[in-house]
Amino acid sequence: MSNPSPRHAFVQARDAATVAERKATRLANRLAFVRLAAFIGAVALVILVGVQFHPGFAIVIGAAAIYGFNLLVGKQQALDAEKLRHQRIIELNEGEMSSLDYDFAGFDDGVEFRDASHPYTGDLDVFGPNSLFQLLNRTGSLVGREAFASYLRTPLKSAGEVADRQGAIRELQGELGWRQRFLAEGTDSPAKPEALDALRAWAAAPATLTERWWPAAIYGLSIFNVLWLYSFVHIPFYLALLGYVPTFYLLHRAKSRVDEIHQQTEASVELLERYRHMIGLVEGASWSSPLLRQLAAGFRESGGRTVSAAVRQLAFLSRQLAIRVNPFVLLLNIFSFWEVRYARRLEAWKARYLHISAVACSEHASAPADTGLTSNTQTDSDLHVSGVPCSKHATAEPGRST
Repeated sequence: MSNPSPRHAFVQARDAATVAERKATRLANRLAFVRLAAFIGAVALVILVGVQFHPGFAIVIGAAAIYGFNLLVGKQQALDAEKLRHQRIIELNEGEMSSLDYDFAGFDDGVEFRDASHPYTGDLDVFGPNSLFQLLNRTGSLVGREAFASYLRTPLKSAGEVADRQGAIRELQGELGWRQRFLAEGTDSPAKPEALDALRAWAAAPATLTERWWPAAIYGLSIFNVLWLYSFVHIPFYLALLGYVPTFYLLHRAKSRVDEIHQQTEASVELLERYRHMIGLVEGASWSSPLLRQLAAGFRESGGRTVSAAVRQLAFLSRQLAIRVNPFVLLLNIFSFWEVRYARRLEAWKARYLHISAVACSEHASAPADTGLTSNTQTDSDLHVSGVPCSKHATAEPGRST
């Protein structure tokens, strides 16, 4: 049986994505209704318990309701992201079908890479409208885009490197679904360089909230604060509130440092999720070409933990800290030191993974480049900050989606 024509393959991929997008939309709409009903029910329950029984019990129920509602929000966000990914795949296939009719208007032309002083890119239509870059570029990130432009500007000189890259391209040629999923993960939303700059600033800053007494204070006062709720039954309300003074003092003491960590990490959640999914696709595939196998192997630590898992953890911690903008999180701060705990966990993540990355990068810098994916690209620290040792090439994919 012969392989389907490119147009037929794109039509099939578009139709499959359309069915999946409609299913994700239905699930998201149902969950939105569940969230609304859960919110109304929780508010009613808190009021009922507070009026009929005791405000302390209402506070506990409110804190539990906030935690549960947060889980529903996370599920809603996942469904919304899935829906957007399928929509992007639909758009990708429609764009590819247009390209078969020589309409490349929907594809990036890389005009800013033009260089009149370059030996050949200035007069061979390598960059710009209707250029080689516009015909071939199907990268999923700013980093991958720059890497692919570098490939076109600086060709390989070793026959072995050329053969390795061609082998990788041949393998990717038959993986239309994988390539489009990879591209959709990287282009679901516009890149935000300022988010990356803020993340770099956080990574470069000295560790904070590292005092050794914090764990004992957090867990000791959290337990005390829950048990102290019983005091509201026996003593006046305003006197019972005095039991929480130590907690408010420590939260106030940590506030400026937590504020800074929050400001530097909150905008990077979306960026980290994009990279995490893209790296995970590279890690999860079974590659046969040596170059792709080497790339996938580079995304594992010596202990076997994947880089995508580390980046996922960083995104999760950043998202949990960002919840502090919700005024109801005051309850979580009282009973669990929510924002301090997640700020400390972010600092612990930084201490662990940036140390690993620094060691790996020093080793990488002292070793000669021996593959086509590393021999002609500039060093970039985008994923290095996210726990990936010295590699930006997971976001560059050679070849077009045909």
